[in-house]
Amino acid sequence: DGDVRIAAAHSTVLQPGAGQGWFAVGDAALGFDPLSSQGLFNALYTGLAAAEAGHRHLHGDPTASEEYRQELARIERAYRQHLGFWYGQETRWPDEAFWRRRQAHKTPAMAV
Repeated sequence: DGDVRIAAAHSTVLQPGAGQGWFAVGDAALGFDPLSSQGLFNALYTGLAAAEAGHRHLHGDPTASEEYRQELARIERAYRQHLGFWYGQETRWPDEAFWRRRQAHKTPAMAV
């Protein structure tokens, strides 16, 4: 019943994802394409990982922030690989701009 509105929903990454006394979690750290259905899982996982890193930091571990940033980078790499694979599986609309843009970055086939 309302006006149609368009908003970008592309992937995003905060750099850095942690610093002195703070840790970004969920969409603040890694914003995933809604078609990936990974947002809720990412929020829960990064919340837990940041809590653990914060605990380590408060107990004197000087590597906690850097290791959390490395974990975010690992998650982003895995996400990009999976996203490319799943977009590459859609073949019904090869001439549509939406799908052409996403399939231009196909990754090699993954074992499923």
